[in-house]
Amino acid sequence: MELPIRGVAGQFRAFLTMALPQRDDEGKIVRWFGTSTDVSVLKMLREELENTAARLEEEDRRKDEFLAMLAHELRNPLAPIRSGLEWMRLRPEDAVGVSEVRAMMERQTHQLIALVDDLLDVSRIRHGKLELRRRTVALADVVGSAVEECEPVIRKAGHHLTVSLPGSDLP
Repeated sequence: MELPIRGVAGQFRAFLTMALPQRDDEGKIVRWFGTSTDVSVLKMLREELENTAARLEEEDRRKDEFLAMLAHELRNPLAPIRSGLEWMRLRPEDAVGVSEVRAMMERQTHQLIALVDDLLDVSRIRHGKLELRRRTVALADVVGSAVEECEPVIRKAGHHLTVSLPGSDLP
C-alpha cells in the first residue's frame, strides 16, 4: 500500500510499503518482514506526466478545431472564384461583366491569402492564441460577399436573387 510517512525533516512523503507476516507453527504472527520505498519523486513525475498529457490533448483538440474551421473557410472563397472563371469562359465578350467578376475574384483571392497566412502561423495554434479581429464593416460589403458566395448555388437551382440595400451605407 502507499502511505504518507513523516520524514526526519518533518515533512510527509509518499512511501510504497509492503509487509508479510512471519508465523510460528501455530499460525501466530511472530514478526513482520517488509520494505518501505520512498516513491514521492515517482508520484510527482506521474502527476507531471498526467498534466502534460492533458495539456497536449487540449492543444490537439484546439488544433483540430482550427483546421476544421480553416478548411471550411478555405472552401468559401473558392466557389465564387470557380463560378467567376466559368462565367468568364462563357461570356468573354462582356467587358463590363468580366471586370466585375475579376474584382470579385480578386477580393476572394485576398481572402484566401489571409486564410493561408493564418494556416502558416502554426505557433498561434500551439499556444492557444487564436484571435478574432473585430472591425467595423459596411453592410453592403457583407451582403455583397455573402451573395458572391451563394451565387453558384442560386444559379444552379435556377433562382434569381434581388438584393435591396438602404441608400446610406450602414456600418
